[in-house]
Amino acid sequence: MLRRKITLIFFLLTLLPLGILGIMVYERFSNTLEQNAVQSTQRVAIQIINNLDLLMSDLSRLSLSPLYDKSVLSILKKHSDSSKRFYRSAADNEKISMFLSALMYKRSELQGIHLISNDGNVFSHMDRNELRPWFDSNQENGWVDEVIKANGAAVILPAHTPTYYRFQHQDQHFGIGRLVRDPNTYTPLGIMKIDVKMEYMQELLSSIAGALVRVEDAQGRLIYEEGSLAEVFDRAAVELDTPQWLYDQDKKYLAIKHTSAESGLSILCLIPEDDILQESKQLGMVTLGFMLVSSMIAFGLSVVSSKQVVRPIEELKMSMERVQHGRLDERINIRRKDEIGKLAEGFNNMIEEINRLINEIYEKGLREKEAEFKALQSQINPHFIYNTLESINMLALEKDNYQISDMVTGLGHLLRYSTDHRKKMVQIREEVAVLKSYIFIMQTRLGERLEVEWDVDEEALDFLIPKLSLQPVVENAIIHGISSLEEGGRVWISIIKEDNCIRCTIKDNGAGMPDKQVKAITSNLARVDNNVQTRDSIGLWNIHRRIVLLYGRRYGLTIQSQMGLGTSVVITIPTMKEESN
Repeated sequence: MLRRKITLIFFLLTLLPLGILGIMVYERFSNTLEQNAVQSTQRVAIQIINNLDLLMSDLSRLSLSPLYDKSVLSILKKHSDSSKRFYRSAADNEKISMFLSALMYKRSELQGIHLISNDGNVFSHMDRNELRPWFDSNQENGWVDEVIKANGAAVILPAHTPTYYRFQHQDQHFGIGRLVRDPNTYTPLGIMKIDVKMEYMQELLSSIAGALVRVEDAQGRLIYEEGSLAEVFDRAAVELDTPQWLYDQDKKYLAIKHTSAESGLSILCLIPEDDILQESKQLGMVTLGFMLVSSMIAFGLSVVSSKQVVRPIEELKMSMERVQHGRLDERINIRRKDEIGKLAEGFNNMIEEINRLINEIYEKGLREKEAEFKALQSQINPHFIYNTLESINMLALEKDNYQISDMVTGLGHLLRYSTDHRKKMVQIREEVAVLKSYIFIMQTRLGERLEVEWDVDEEALDFLIPKLSLQPVVENAIIHGISSLEEGGRVWISIIKEDNCIRCTIKDNGAGMPDKQVKAITSNLARVDNNVQTRDSIGLWNIHRRIVLLYGRRYGLTIQSQMGLGTSVVITIPTMKEESN
């Protein structure tokens, strides 16, 4: 493989000086003609796109003007109810007409600037006889929905015929649309619509003589087209990194495309071959024959030269393969002063550095383990906390305060269970026992405001479950669902064995969650592999992630909730038991 590559390289390097004369001659008479045409057209196309970008940028800023005029915003607010039509007053119409007329000053390229209110009124600088009094978005070709979807951003509109013009202006236009929103409340008040005359585009494109031209927006929609070769345009309407030749029956065209990085507008030019190349075809045949003869000579030279280079490289490859299989004592004994010798020297140095790093990392790991051990030794002995709780329990019993004694006993049970890291998996009966301790503490706190109902399948208690899978879910149900309600609520806990799985359901009739929050939590659970979670669902996400990593995506946690009706969380795990010794 390597020898073939080197042979090819030598072949090409040898062929290059032999064929340089033919290339220079051909490039002089043919490529120069093509490049001149391409460069000239590209410069003009770039200038046209730059002019369009400037126009679109200017119109985009112009479409922001209503946001800075309080009187215009006030008038639009009067007509913000889309459910009914409210006839505009003459004074309001005059104010907006004067406002838009000022924007139209010295802008001969524009057909008109209009403000369309929510109730369908069309405010414009134009005479009423030139416009229809009401606007019906259903009669448009979809640009209204696009502007509304942009939510306040400027939208470039392709060629279309607006329905609000009367017959004398029912030509195609392109332009800018923007949703006008209240600056304080962001409530939509209407649409700012700026229409550009097609004559402006014709003036811009007049500098590209003899070429067929199409201008499109970022979505590939037509803004302007000059010429009748629709099929050729469609084939060329792909991303052209470089100019390409396209065919239409017996004719050939050079396709040149330039796209604006700012606005996404693109211009596509088709230049007939007859306008570019005329004399270079015969020269191309002569050059091709010269290159064939040169290639035969170059190939023979490349085969002989490649043998002297491949042998030491193959030795280097074999040494690298031995290192790949664990031979870190491998060294290369190539004694050369050229680049291959430097490569062998660098390889030997790399192996020595790898050995050094392995020893250094091993020693560093031992030091880190020792530091972790010392840090663990310096921590507070958890038995101190247990003994303290036991002392509190004894004092409560001496004072006949059995409620405090029961709460301390339950807290101690919770503490021992949560700090015992020896077991990652526990029987469901252990998880239920610690859950009852937690519920007892919460019922002591909340009193009659918290009711709990159990439905536990005795057959399910012997199966294993990841430790601390139920208590965080019940805690969420109590803290976020019930404790905030003055009248309290009820929690249902169900643990049922179904076929080859255990289904644990924690349901409450508390405050519930809005659909948006439920969708966000569900989305976070679906991205369990990305280690991404939000503050509202860290506990649920951790439980779900542990179950998915242990058992696969068939199992895990699902959630349903409605505002005011409560929340239901279902945990599904497979049936597994401890292995008997």
